[in-house]
Amino acid sequence: MSDLIEQLLTKHFEPLLSPLWDSVLFWRSVALFVIVLFLSLCLFKNRVVAYLRREQYHEHDRKVFQKLNSIINEQTFRDLCLGIRDFHFFDRDQIEMLHSLEDHGIRTENQFLTPSLHRAFSMFHNHLDQFSTCVATVFFYVSDTRSMLYPELRPYVEGADNPKRKIYLDAEDEIARRANDVLASYETYRNEVKKVLLL
Repeated sequence: MSDLIEQLLTKHFEPLLSPLWDSVLFWRSVALFVIVLFLSLCLFKNRVVAYLRREQYHEHDRKVFQKLNSIINEQTFRDLCLGIRDFHFFDRDQIEMLHSLEDHGIRTENQFLTPSLHRAFSMFHNHLDQFSTCVATVFFYVSDTRSMLYPELRPYVEGADNPKRKIYLDAEDEIARRANDVLASYETYRNEVKKVLLL
């Protein structure tokens, strides 16, 4: 059966194809096509490689982001920072999530590869480090699980001329400034994630 099909194809197409094999114009066209294809590959090689690399970077960055987001999600992070800033207390399990995020983000294998994401996360991580350092300096445990801003100075907040009041208010201002910085840089980082990774 296959021999019959081959004979039919040869019989029908041979008159059309045989002049091509002898045609100089055909072979020149084929050679020109091959040369153009080769030059195109040479010229666009960098773009193709950059595109493939960008896809690899995005896949790595998605995994990094998903891991960071599994430690503490966006809403919990915002609530924690706002709670510390506005109400001056936090619970141990909350701050441990913040420390885990900070610790996980600084590891080399968890760095973003896309340059704009790397810059945005580095800025956020820097502000997070400053915020957590400030919190560790002025917050103290009042129970096994809860910490408050200078709990021993809190009764003096109402006293007008008490020097302890100034210490408390300065710490309150510092915490507010650091919290605002970390929230702003977190917003920038999340916007970059949405723009680059479409998440």
